[in-house]
Amino acid sequence: MISSSPTPLIFLICQNLHRYQNPPVSPSTNHPATEWCSFKPGPAPNSSSSSSSSSSGCSALGEVKQSISSLLENTAAEHSRTRESVGQLQTVIESLVSEVQGLRSVVREQGDEILRLENDRLNRTTIVNRSRIQQRRRTPTPSRQRFGHPLPLAKRRR
Repeated sequence: MISSSPTPLIFLICQNLHRYQNPPVSPSTNHPATEWCSFKPGPAPNSSSSSSSSSSGCSALGEVKQSISSLLENTAAEHSRTRESVGQLQTVIESLVSEVQGLRSVVREQGDEILRLENDRLNRTTIVNRSRIQQRRRTPTPSRQRFGHPLPLAKRRR
C-alpha cells in the first residue's frame, strides 16, 4: 500500500505523528540507527506511560522507517529509469541534429544549383534576344524591303 509518490507517504506520516508527539522512547546519541527502537524497559522519566506503549511507538517508528526506505528505493529506481530515458533521448537528439545538418547542406547545394540554372537561363535568353533584336535591325522583313516602311500609310505620322 506504499505509493511511489512522496505526497501520500508524508500525509500518512503527518496523520499518525500526532499520536507520537511525546514518544516514551529516549533517543540515544551513539549512532543514528539506534534511535529507531531505543527505549528503556520502564516508563520514560517525564512520562507516565507503560512499556507496552513504548513498544507500539517503536513499531510505528519502524513502519515509518520501512516506508521511507521503500520510498527511497522507489525513488532510486525511478531516478535510474529517468537517467536511462534521458540518455536515449540525447542519442535521438544527436541523430536528428546530424540529419538536419545533412538536409541543410543538401538544400543549400540545391539552392546554389537553382541559382546557377536561373543565371544560365537568363544569360542565354538575353543573348538570344539580343541576336534577334540585332537581326531585326540589320535585315528587315520582306514586306519592309518592298514597301520601305513598317506601318501602313493611314497609321504613319507625317
